[in-house]
Order: sequence, then C-alpha cells, then structure tokens
Amino acid sequence: MINRKRDFGTTGGALFGFIGFMFIQYIIISQEGFEFSAQGARTLIFMNTGVLLFILFAYNTVMAGGLINEEITSGRIKIWLSLPVLRGHVFSRMIKRFLKRSFILSLLLFMFIMVLVNSICNTTPENLFIAVTGVIQIILVNVAFATLMAVAIKRSARMPFTIILPIAIFWLQQLFYINMSPDATAVDKAANIILTVLLPIHVAYQNIVYGMSPYTDVSVLYSAESPLQGNIILVIWLVMVSVFVMRLVKNYETA
Repeated sequence: MINRKRDFGTTGGALFGFIGFMFIQYIIISQEGFEFSAQGARTLIFMNTGVLLFILFAYNTVMAGGLINEEITSGRIKIWLSLPVLRGHVFSRMIKRFLKRSFILSLLLFMFIMVLVNSICNTTPENLFIAVTGVIQIILVNVAFATLMAVAIKRSARMPFTIILPIAIFWLQQLFYINMSPDATAVDKAANIILTVLLPIHVAYQNIVYGMSPYTDVSVLYSAESPLQGNIILVIWLVMVSVFVMRLVKNYETA
C-alpha cells in the first residue's frame, strides 16, 4: 500500500529543496564575483551534480523503504503474495512505480543543472547524448542499489547506512580517479577497479559531467566520457543486482 502523502511530500521536498539550493548558491557566487566562464560552468556542474547524487540517494532510500520495507515489516506482503498473481508481480509493480517517479525527478533536476549553469555562463554543453546517457545510468544504479537495500535490509533503523555507504564509495572513487595520472600506482588503479565493481556510480557521473559541461581542454577532470570498460562493468553490475533482488523476492514468496 502506497503512502501517497509521504510519497508526494518526499518528492516535492527533494525537487524544491535542490532548486532552492541552486538559486541560493547563484546569489552567493554572484556577489563574490564568480567568473561565469566555461571553466566556471564546469566547476558548478561538477559540484552540483555531486550534491544532487547525495539528495537522490537519500530520496531513493526513503522511497524504496516506504514501498517495499513497510509491506514486509507490517505483514501486508503475505496478503499480496497470497493473491493469484505471477511470481514477483507484486514487487515488480512497486518497483516500477518507484522507478518512474525517480526517473522523472532525477531527469528534471539534472537537466535543470545543465540548462541553468550553461545559461548563466553563456556556454554550450559538450555532448547532450552522453549527458542523458549518464543520467539514465545514474538513475538505474541508484534505484537498483536502493531496492537491493530495501529488500535485503528489513530494518528501517539501518536506512542511514544505505545512504552513507554509496556516498562514501562515490567520494573514494573521486579520490582515486583524481590520482589516476599516467604514473598512477598499482594501488590507485586496483582501488579504482574494485570500487567501480562495488558500485559503478562514478562511471555515470563522469558521463554526466563531461556531457553537460562546456569543452575547456584535455587537462581538466572529466574532459572525456567514461571508458568503455567502465560502462561494461556498470551494465554487468545492473544485471547481477537485478538477478539478486529477484532471488530475494522469491525467498519472500516461499517464506
């Protein structure tokens, strides 16, 4: 059963909260003489997409917990699963509704960043197709992780953990990516691969920053889309997480 009041309240809070944050930021940097150039636009997109990732992880965790976790802990899921429906149908309906709302919200906010920043800086995005691809990747990884945590961890008290963990992995990926120079150590390279396998959020993030930002030069961070192997890892990760979630769903049905 969907708590529509909390559903719309959480969605509206995430939407207007981030837009308000962007406008306050714009007012502050305008007063401080921020340079509205191509490099300035890239910096703003780099920073704000990172902030938005945290908001979306929090949003998706709350939403996934509400749509799935409450059904399990309240015992209502046994009623739904007792109905003559196909295996996993109840869960798939919950997840589809959750995915649709998350997709719309995420797409609106990421496009809002791109349009606003490039408008005020009088610049043009480098590659809109890559940017949209990155946004879709972010949404799928985000929703898949939140759904996995909601199904695997049945205690709402552990919800903060499911927000902090992906953000911690993401910033570690940022750290090791910055160190990935031609003379990077074997430790940096190994850590970068391991973190990407655990949660390939940085692959999508690189596509977003590159695609949304105006071109500057190859010396800056994210001056190209994410490498092919990273995108392949992301696809494999999504497939494996989806299969694992479905196995957990089947366990609930037979419990």
